[in-house]
Amino acid sequence: MFGTIPASGFYVRHARHITFDNVNFHFLEPDGRPLYMTEDVEGIVYRNSR
Repeated sequence: MFGTIPASGFYVRHARHITFDNVNFHFLEPDGRPLYMTEDVEGIVYRNSR
């Protein structure tokens, strides 16, 4: 639908007050993109992610 996004995990745009808590990523193959990509985001919190 969106084509290839710039993140391998979450791509968040135009948002406020987002919290990611206890998020774990597992991939079958390596991916060079960052896990999180944000654009125009205020008040984002990352907790317990790996």
